[in-house]
Amino acid sequence: MNPELEELGRRAVACKHWHWMPGMLYNHPKDRPSLALRPEGPNAPIIMCGPGGGLPIFSDPATLGCLLALVREAWSDQSIGIFRSALGQEWCVLIQKGGLQGFHAPTDAGALVAALEAAP
Repeated sequence: MNPELEELGRRAVACKHWHWMPGMLYNHPKDRPSLALRPEGPNAPIIMCGPGGGLPIFSDPATLGCLLALVREAWSDQSIGIFRSALGQEWCVLIQKGGLQGFHAPTDAGALVAALEAAP
């Protein structure tokens, strides 16, 4: 995992609204990808396959989608989306709750993590 994505993973898991979701891919300390699983229905605990201390792999499309779901959950707004700026140089998450707020970053994961960090 590159250092930028590793730092984003650390920031994400430190957020008060962070929790692991089924299907998220994560790196455990031996740098091998593993999945978070929910084996027995929607109320069963999530099981991390491999040792703890892992970081989410935001280059994985399913994990990135789960990050978007966490942002929507944290802000209680299912209409939140992410888009590339008009000049194509950064990504933006717009949130209209309590007035328009924008969270920008060079990557889609970065903008989503910024929005998750700022969630009330």
